[in-house]
Amino acid sequence: MRKKWIDRKWIISHLPKDIPAEVLKDCLNFDGLYVDDNLIVWCEGERGGPDYILYQATDEADLRFWTFGEVCSSIGLKMELLNRKQEEMKWRYIEDYVKNECRENKDYQYNAVYDCRLAWFEMELQLLKPVVPQKLWEQKAAEREQLMNHWFKTPHWALNREQVRFMEV
Repeated sequence: MRKKWIDRKWIISHLPKDIPAEVLKDCLNFDGLYVDDNLIVWCEGERGGPDYILYQATDEADLRFWTFGEVCSSIGLKMELLNRKQEEMKWRYIEDYVKNECRENKDYQYNAVYDCRLAWFEMELQLLKPVVPQKLWEQKAAEREQLMNHWFKTPHWALNREQVRFMEV
């Protein structure tokens, strides 16, 4: 049985007013998902494939916070993409140009300071913090910190939990 499970008014009321309307519209689109009577979020199978479980909520509040988290993650990603042109000016990289082609310079300077996930995850966590329970926020913060450090042998990023900003360590 399919339920109406997205409380758009509640979600919008807990988000900052300065999020562009087109971003909000895209991020509130949950086409292809439905919830059954057991609060299981299902994703409709792709191209005739079977439906599969995306999330199992424990109660209505858990489902609401999960949905809000999905929206916040989408907003963080979309806002990073919208602002990338300004952010690119801060990137440190070297390129060689050969007859209108761009190729990577062998002296490439890796830029740990700019990782597109940085702005995405920071915004997501900033949106979540005042709304979701602290335990849930801590869990999401730890996940994002782990993802930021995934390719480093030793941790490179630490999340300042008061400022909700990633800092290089």
